[in-house]
Amino acid sequence: MKILHSLLFLLLLAGSAWGGTATEETTISWGRERLVASEQKADSLKFEQYYFKELFGKPLMISLIRGKSPVRYGIGVCENGKRETVSSMARKHNAAAAVNAGFFTFDPASRPVGVLKSANVVYNDSIDGLKNRGYLAISPEQEVKILTPAELKLDEFDSIVHGNDLLLRNGRVTASTTPDRHPRTAVGIGTEGDVVLVVVDGRNEKSAGVTLHELALIMKSLGCHDALNLDGGGSSTMYWKNRGVMNYPSDNKKFDHAGERQVHNILLLML
Repeated sequence: MKILHSLLFLLLLAGSAWGGTATEETTISWGRERLVASEQKADSLKFEQYYFKELFGKPLMISLIRGKSPVRYGIGVCENGKRETVSSMARKHNAAAAVNAGFFTFDPASRPVGVLKSANVVYNDSIDGLKNRGYLAISPEQEVKILTPAELKLDEFDSIVHGNDLLLRNGRVTASTTPDRHPRTAVGIGTEGDVVLVVVDGRNEKSAGVTLHELALIMKSLGCHDALNLDGGGSSTMYWKNRGVMNYPSDNKKFDHAGERQVHNILLLML
């Protein structure tokens, strides 16, 4: 028994020394020394980009947008089974900012996976009962909520998009602990009702991507009490009006701004 305890202690000590294990006590410092870009539109919409040489044991590029009233939110949808880049759809809607949103199928025609509603038009009304499923919902009064399947009422919201893992619920980390590390897109709600969008770049030696649990810790460190994982991987894209694509989409396997994937739907921020 003493030998077993000693082995367990050594394993824990080794994990601490390697610095690769993310726990709820992990502290993330958003210091100016890591800030590589920043821009603000009026007083209600702000973009920031941070580069960490090492976070969760890996290099990471993290882009974020924080919006508050009078920013308006909506879902942009590519019609007729087609797909389009985030930047192209955002320009068509004259959006101040945008990120990719819900999951979708590729061939033969692109369709939303799970619930999708935009400006009171329902594209998919399928609500599944998976335990950790989440939905981003926008009310007629422009209140943005993150809801479970049991809480979601289709007729109460103008726009709804299906997410994957609920990352945070009432400030508690609820994300799965799968070790898969990918580019990620997430949306969170702050304590004062502000909306936080995050894109973490990945699949590159300059930015490795994150697990869902690590993404939850990032959202929590940004002051979110609820947060939801949206479509990720090659879809993860952040757009900023008059600047274009701000992150480093991975679909072209290069670390540049030209690797946008065509997607089915996006989250719009408008001024």
